[in-house]
Amino acid sequence: RVLFRSISLEVRMREKAVFSIVVVLLITAGMLFAGGAQDEGSGEATTSGAQSADAWQGVDLGYYNLGDYVAETGQKIESFNEAPMLAARVASGELPALEDRLPKDPLVVVPWEEIGQYGGTLHFTAINVSQDWKLRHINNAHLIQMKPNSGFDMGGTLAVPEDLRQPGILESWSTSADGKTFTATIREGLKWSDGVPVTTEDVAFRINDVLKHPEIYPVPATWLNWGGTETKFEVIDDYTFRFVFGRAYGSFVETEVMVWHHSWLYFIAPSHFLKPYHKDYADADELLATMKTVEFESMSDWGTFYSDVLNAAYGIDAVSTPRSVGLDIDEPFPTLDAFIVTEDLGEANFLMERNPYYHMVDPAGNQLPYIDYYRRDYAENMELVNMNIISGKTDLQGYSTRIEDYPLLVDNKDAGNYNLLPSPAFVDQLIIYPISLVHEDPRMEAFLQNKAFRRALSLALDRNQYKESMFMGFGEPANASARPASPFFERSHMDNWAAYDPEQAKNLLDEIDLVDRDGDGWRDFKDGERFVLPFDYFIITGATTPSAEFAKRYWEDIGISVKVRQIDVGLFFELKSNRKYAVTTWWLGGSGMYYPSNWLNWLTAPTEWRTWLNTGGEEGEEPIEFAKLLWTAHDNLDAALTMEDKYKYLKEIWDLNADAPMLIGTVYGVPQPFVYSQDLSNISRAEAEGFSNVTILDSAHQWYFKNPDRR
Repeated sequence: RVLFRSISLEVRMREKAVFSIVVVLLITAGMLFAGGAQDEGSGEATTSGAQSADAWQGVDLGYYNLGDYVAETGQKIESFNEAPMLAARVASGELPALEDRLPKDPLVVVPWEEIGQYGGTLHFTAINVSQDWKLRHINNAHLIQMKPNSGFDMGGTLAVPEDLRQPGILESWSTSADGKTFTATIREGLKWSDGVPVTTEDVAFRINDVLKHPEIYPVPATWLNWGGTETKFEVIDDYTFRFVFGRAYGSFVETEVMVWHHSWLYFIAPSHFLKPYHKDYADADELLATMKTVEFESMSDWGTFYSDVLNAAYGIDAVSTPRSVGLDIDEPFPTLDAFIVTEDLGEANFLMERNPYYHMVDPAGNQLPYIDYYRRDYAENMELVNMNIISGKTDLQGYSTRIEDYPLLVDNKDAGNYNLLPSPAFVDQLIIYPISLVHEDPRMEAFLQNKAFRRALSLALDRNQYKESMFMGFGEPANASARPASPFFERSHMDNWAAYDPEQAKNLLDEIDLVDRDGDGWRDFKDGERFVLPFDYFIITGATTPSAEFAKRYWEDIGISVKVRQIDVGLFFELKSNRKYAVTTWWLGGSGMYYPSNWLNWLTAPTEWRTWLNTGGEEGEEPIEFAKLLWTAHDNLDAALTMEDKYKYLKEIWDLNADAPMLIGTVYGVPQPFVYSQDLSNISRAEAEGFSNVTILDSAHQWYFKNPDRR
C-alpha cells in the first residue's frame, strides 16, 4: 500500500512539475483563443413578440410539443427566429424560409437559465481517434427525450418514471395494455439536414432493408424475433408506424426506443441518401464501382461494405464525412442532430456546423442550437487534454477528466478562463473490469468461465487503495452493483467478493488447478505453459490507464502474469469479435442499461450464443449455464408489464453477477470535474440541481456564448 501511494504521489508531482513549465506559455495562447474566435454569422436571438421574455420561467425544465407548451403557459409563440448565418443563406436563396424548415409542431426546449444569443464556435478535445464519447451527448436528438433530472440520464433509461419521458423526434407514442403493440408518430414536417422530409419510408427502409437484411445483419436483433415469432412492422401513414410482438414487451420503450444515445439511428435512416448504396435499389455496376473505391472488390462483399462504411458512419460515436470514410461525395451525411459534420480537418480533427433544419426552438421562438459551430480537436493522452484545459484551448471537458487532476484544474481556472464543477460522474463507477466468457484459446476460456477464477480476480483488488490513490479518497469501495438508491439494490451485490483478501484469492486459484508448476512464481496451464492474462483496453475515462496498471499489479501479486496493452477502440472490437480479448476496463451505470445481462449482448459473450437461444438451438452455439440464466432473467425483464416485476428480475440479474462476478467493480460514487468556459451560459444551474455530467452534456443545444467576443 505504501508503494502504491508513493508511486501515485511521485507521478502527480512529476505531472505538476511538467505542467508548471508549460503553463506560462500556454496561458498566453489560451487567452488569445478565448478572446478572439472569429465566427461567421454571429448575432442576437430575440425575446420580443407576443411571447413575453419571462413567461417560460415558471415552467419545468424539459421538452414540450408546441401545443402542450402553449397550454402550459397560456402564451403562444407567434413567430420564429433563426441564426444570422442562416438568415443570410435564406436571403441568397441557398435555404428556404425558416417556416418551411421547421416541423409543423416544433419541439420547445425550456432553457436552464435564460434565452440565449446566436453565434460562436465551441471547441472541445477528444481522446479517441475513431470515436467520440462527447458527441453522443452534445450532438444528439432522441426519439423520446428525457426531462433533465438528478436521478436518471439518457445513459440509463430502464425503469424510468413516465413523467421523465418527454417528446422528441417522436411527437407521440403508446404501448398497448398487453405490451404487444408499440405505436409511434414522427413529428410531421421534420426534415433531414439536407432538407428532405422524414417519413415512415425512412423507418421502413431501416427496418426492412437494413436491420432485416441477412447480408448486413446475419443475426437479427432479438427484438425483431421477440417471443419466437417475427416482429410485425406496419406503416400506418406517412408519420405513424407500429410494431406488433409475439409476446408482451413491456420494456420496449426503455430497452430499444430510449436506449442509449442517438436513438433515432436505431429506427430511422435517410433512405434517399442510402438507397444508392443498397444492392436492392442501386445499379449493380455503379455500386460495385463505388465499393472498389473503398477496397471491396466483389458484390459478395456488399454486406460488409454497407456495415463497415455506412453503418459505421452513422454509429452513435461516429464522427466522419463521406470522404473521410472513402466515398467520393462532397455533401455531408444527412442527420437529425443539431450539428452536421461538414469538414474533415485531418489528424482526427473535425468541424461541425449547425443543422438548418433542426426541430427544436426556445420559448421565444428562436431555432436551436444557439451556437454556430463545433470544433473537435484530438489529443492523444490526458496530459495534452489537461494542457488544452488550463491554457483555455477547450470550451468543454467532462467525459475524460480525472479527479486526481482537480487541484491542478482549480489552480488554473481563472487564467484558463473556465468554470469547474465537481459534478456527479456520468456513471456510477468510473472503473470496472468486464471479463469475457469466451476466448480463442480453450485453456484460457475454461478459466474465464469458471466463477472461482473470477472471484479470485475480484478478491485480489485492494479497493481502498483505488479510492485513496486513484480517486483522492472519494467514493466507496464496491463491487459492481445497482445504485444504492435503486429499488432493486441489494447491499450484498456491492459487498460480495469485494474484500481485499489475496490469500483467499490464491486458495481459489489453487483449487481450480491454476498453480505454479515450475517454481518461477507464475501460475501455469496444466501443460506447463505460463498462464498470461491478456488485458487489452482503450482510453474510455481519465482513470483507464492507471486502473489497468493497478489491476496488473494486484493480479500479479497472486501469481497471475498479466499483459497490459493500450489499443485503439476499433482494434479492441476486432479482438472482441475474434474472441481474442479476456479482460478490459470500462465504466458502470448500474441503474440503467448497464445491468449485467446487457453486457452479454455486446461485450462479454459471442453473438452465436444469443443466436442459439433465439433459434431454439437450431443455429449458433450453446451458451454456458451462467449466460442462459442471465438471458432468461433478461428476457423476463423485457417482457414485464409492471415496475414491480421489472425490479424483481433486475434483482435476479444482479444476484447472478454478485455470485459469479462477470463485471468486477472498484469504487462507487466518485465525482468528476466538469470543465466549461466562463464564456458559456445555461450550464451553471447544474450544480444546484445535482445534474450529472451526462445530463449537462445532453442539454448542449441550449448553451450559448454570453461573452459577445465569442459570438
